[in-house]
Amino acid sequence: CTIPPSGACGDGAIGAGEDCDDGNNVDHDGCSAACKAESTGPNDVCPGEVIALTGTGADARKGTVSSNTSLAYSQYSGSCGGGTGADAVYVVTPDVTGLLTAKITGTFDALLYARRTCADTKTEVACNDAPGPKGGEQIKIAVTKNEPVYLFVDGYSGSAGSCVLDVDVATAFCGNGVAEAPEVCDDGNAVS
Repeated sequence: CTIPPSGACGDGAIGAGEDCDDGNNVDHDGCSAACKAESTGPNDVCPGEVIALTGTGADARKGTVSSNTSLAYSQYSGSCGGGTGADAVYVVTPDVTGLLTAKITGTFDALLYARRTCADTKTEVACNDAPGPKGGEQIKIAVTKNEPVYLFVDGYSGSAGSCVLDVDVATAFCGNGVAEAPEVCDDGNAVS
């Protein structure tokens, strides 16, 4: 067993030109021998798989995706956990401003978190790890028209399995007398 020199691929620290560094020089474990992220499909790495939303006008926008993280690699983590379980990444780009609700129904102990920029942990806006082994994680975040949100389904403590991710975007309309996220007030008119 040879220990790579500090700053080299395989030393466990991400260096210049490396996407990842898992402390070894082995392929097919999520981080290649050349320290490049490996993927099992479009939902395994950023920018993720697109969740198409349906709905028009004042109707809520809805989308759903079935997922199985069992074959994915552990690439990401959120502030409420993750990092050791396989994860899947999804991107939602709403055509309206409003409140996005995302919920997991699954067969494994999962985490759900959201970011404004896929690969940037500093842009996390919500993270939930519901108690219990069968999903139930839910997050709510304000969203802006045509700005993507990245949703991560991750396994708690190495967990993986199948789940359904449901997304709902409740629209916000100025002037309807109801303060809907991201509005902070709505006095019933559109006059400033």
